[in-house]
Amino acid sequence: GSTNVSASVTDALGTTPIPMQLLPEPFTLAWLRFTVVDPPPPPTPLCFGDGSGTPCPCGNSGLAGRGCANSVDPGGALLVATGLTNLSLDTFVLSGSGMPVSSALYFQGTSALMSGEGQVFGDGLRCASGFVVRLETQTNFGGVSSYPGLGDPPISVRGSIPPSGGLRIYQVWYRNSDPTFCTPAFFNLTNAVSATWVH
Repeated sequence: GSTNVSASVTDALGTTPIPMQLLPEPFTLAWLRFTVVDPPPPPTPLCFGDGSGTPCPCGNSGLAGRGCANSVDPGGALLVATGLTNLSLDTFVLSGSGMPVSSALYFQGTSALMSGEGQVFGDGLRCASGFVVRLETQTNFGGVSSYPGLGDPPISVRGSIPPSGGLRIYQVWYRNSDPTFCTPAFFNLTNAVSATWVH
């Protein structure tokens, strides 16, 4: 018969093709091994500027689950994460919204300040700490940006996640240049997101 004995494996993540060809010699055995692992745990939001933890610097609390209020959005800026934090299949994307039309630094830390409650920093709260990596500076359009974008390296590469994986904290530090708002620092932050990377 045909020497093409290709197969595929389908799971919740989709279908993975497995191309296989038999050797032309008769009585050849072909062995396959599949390693099945649990998906990584979903990202967890933390470090809220909504009054539930560390107070915002000017009483500028945002809405539940978001960062401290800024000059264009009284609800504060929101960081959400989608995709998988799997080093073999990195589809992880960070998306920020509710920010001014300005620059936004997406960054990663190895630990969370004040057990995830954050610490006053500019007009908001900083949570991502420890060994900090600047992932990318994006420009907000309509108050929205994300990382990675088209052509950007994946977060696991840009963030130098080791083969063993581990916990990382993500946040966005953005310009808020209204001199009449809150402190004279001219910047604010989103809430943070905690993510565990697996191999």
